Amino acid sequence: MAKLNIKSKNPYKDRKDLLRDINSFISRNGGVFNQLAKRMSDLFEMSIYNDIVRYYKRKKYNIEVMRLGKDGTFMYKLSTSGLKENFSYFQCVKLTVEKHKREKIEIEIHHNLKVQSAHDDHIYYTADICVCHKDGAITKKQKNGRNHSFVENDKLINFFEVKNSSYENRKNPKTVGQNFILKYFSDFWFNTSKRTATILHQNKIL
Repeated sequence: MAKLNIKSKNPYKDRKDLLRDINSFISRNGGVFNQLAKRMSDLFEMSIYNDIVRYYKRKKYNIEVMRLGKDGTFMYKLSTSGLKENFSYFQCVKLTVEKHKREKIEIEIHHNLKVQSAHDDHIYYTADICVCHKDGAITKKQKNGRNHSFVENDKLINFFEVKNSSYENRKNPKTVGQNFILKYFSDFWFNTSKRTATILHQNKIL
């Protein structure tokens, strides 16, 4: 009896698919994508960033790309260093009517920006992606004279930590480090149980 040649579907995104998706998303929103991201983790971060923007679009927010480069390039912030003024982000605006009162909700979605602790104004963590109220991301001068950008804690809505793991670890995605991050974020970075950090996880085949 002849054997059926059935190719199994790979559940892990390919590098080319991620690049195609990122380029398409930025183009549809009025920007140009031409950054050289060699690491799979960077591509996955950008893809998740776009997915978060899509989420707010599905929630009927008007999406606007902000701070494009001179040539229209959308500048993802691919490292923890750098000031917010040098990178692009998305602004989301929604008009609501509640009890005959109109309200304008304005939020921003940033990439690799510090978030301020709820318990100490001088402790920060650099989140892969964060969502904050409009103008919640600011730049201030430190005591050493250097400027740094961060999201003020009372303006923070949520933030996301994006993790990749190797093929060998895909059966056990909740590593010790990730469990620690989830607990640490919940207890320390938010002063309320209503807001929790989220880890978006994708395994990848090396």
